[in-house]
Amino acid sequence: MPPKVGSTSSRNGVGFTCSVDFGNLPTLPKRLDAHLQAALMFHLADAAQRVIDTTRTYLVRLEEGAVMRTSSGREIHGYDTGLMYVSLKYALVESLLMTGVWYDLLSEEAEYWRYVEFGHFTSGGNFWPGYHMLETAIRHNEGYIRQRVREAWADTAVALAMEAHVGGTSGALGFTRAPNLGGVANLAGVLP
Repeated sequence: MPPKVGSTSSRNGVGFTCSVDFGNLPTLPKRLDAHLQAALMFHLADAAQRVIDTTRTYLVRLEEGAVMRTSSGREIHGYDTGLMYVSLKYALVESLLMTGVWYDLLSEEAEYWRYVEFGHFTSGGNFWPGYHMLETAIRHNEGYIRQRVREAWADTAVALAMEAHVGGTSGALGFTRAPNLGGVANLAGVLP
């Protein structure tokens, strides 16, 4: 039930009162979860696309120079056949929605993407460590991802606030005039 608003008068002017039906507060966590999940799905999809776009900048043709260096100074060339570049995508992991909002970054067409990202054992038995381009792109975009999470929280607050209807005799809360104060708007209570 929305808050009930009414007007009051006193010898000093006109004010307002507000009462809240606390019976709907037990549903707040469930409503908060639903709004936040929807907002995170929307905002983090944008962040996931930005990570994919950043990763694509690390993928180069064989004849190009290094795109980055490891902490030990090793050159990373980001070699790609082109298939990984055009097929990288993000996908919402719907099976994990009960625990949070998760996006997978992957390529279904370029099955070798896992080897390029995470490394693999060579035919000689040595481990090649991989380029970790998606991981690097996530770190590079960490500030943007955090910004998108903040925007999801803000959208959730707005959605919950819009559920609260402020009513009264006219159906909306408006400014009232305090006649003895020369018509000063009074919304914070009765002014002396």
